[in-house]
Amino acid sequence: MWRLTLGLAAAAAIAAPAGQAAAKGTDLDSSATMMSATELPKPDAVAEAVDQEQQYEIGPFDVLDIAVFQVDMLSKTLQVDGAGHIEFPMIGEITAAGKTPKQLGEELAAKLDQTYLRSPQVTVYVKDSASQKFTVEGAVKTAGVFPLKGRMTLLRAIATAQGVDQDAKLRNVVIFRTVNQKRIAGVVNLGEVRTGKLGDPQVYAGDVIVVPSSSSRKAFRDLIAATPLLLFLHP
Repeated sequence: MWRLTLGLAAAAAIAAPAGQAAAKGTDLDSSATMMSATELPKPDAVAEAVDQEQQYEIGPFDVLDIAVFQVDMLSKTLQVDGAGHIEFPMIGEITAAGKTPKQLGEELAAKLDQTYLRSPQVTVYVKDSASQKFTVEGAVKTAGVFPLKGRMTLLRAIATAQGVDQDAKLRNVVIFRTVNQKRIAGVVNLGEVRTGKLGDPQVYAGDVIVVPSSSSRKAFRDLIAATPLLLFLHP
């Protein structure tokens, strides 16, 4: 059982097992609640997020790879403009934003079929998502902002950042998220996720993952204490 100290006011709450604290509704402050890090609620922008139950919707400034089977001259890489449109050869302007890649491909195929091609096969792939990104910071090989493609989990996000550094504090990895216009955080033991003892938390667009180093424990505590959030712990 590990404990995370957030100052004297929170010491009593942290000392209790996380499961008991959640069951009793113990607060870290007037609005905070503790629960398992694997139970982080979905963010406010979940309608735009990619998960296993819903497909990605194209957004402004996304970069699309569009391929027309056996018609190389019509295979293009295009960026959606700020109004959500693309300009496609032989068709002209068409709205891409708000549609899934499959829906856009079907619409392009239908328009080409009406005028130029017979039963064309059009595939659309989101090469770079401007609106769907997550951030990995701290003790990782390559910190930065990365596109969220497909279903993303914590382990996949860490792998995208080329893995953790040797001095990474695996027990205190944090996922920051905005839910109901509030900044919240889930603290999870990455080592136990790796070994399968804990589930692999899903990562959504807008999430910020922070991997602290063993030499920055005080800075980590200061970061948590200074952030208005709901803190989710797992024993």
